[in-house]
Amino acid sequence: MYLDYEKKMEFLKGTLTPNEVVELVGNDGPAWSELLEFVFKCYTEMERAKDFANTRRAELVSDIVAAEEWFKEKIESGSADESDLSDLADIFGWEKTKEVDVVITVNARGTLSVPFGMSVDDVLSDLEVEISTSTYSEFSLDIDNYDDVSIAED
Repeated sequence: MYLDYEKKMEFLKGTLTPNEVVELVGNDGPAWSELLEFVFKCYTEMERAKDFANTRRAELVSDIVAAEEWFKEKIESGSADESDLSDLADIFGWEKTKEVDVVITVNARGTLSVPFGMSVDDVLSDLEVEISTSTYSEFSLDIDNYDDVSIAED
């Protein structure tokens, strides 16, 4: 007895057990051959579909990377409508900022209160310097290194 398409699919899905197949097919060699051919064909089609999906996924990733590079180039050159490009960046979740290493030189004048009997040099180790940007600014600043902080009496 040969298995119809629905029974073969039940076997593939695991709803028709091997024992049930044996009961239906028995020792019929051509029926077993047909079942194995069907299983192999389905497996081959699934492998092809998986390969196609992997290839397509790689192509899409490549397209997204290329679109991101194009986007950055257009923003840098100023040759595109910034609002459209900003929307595009939002859709893809791209960063709309770039990091630029900077050197900041600050000269400040102020008044420091020190206890009697102490000098400016005595409080230097407790001195903290903070630089920040406005909370409403489009820019953010992350300072990770203070090289030359000094205070001298005027």
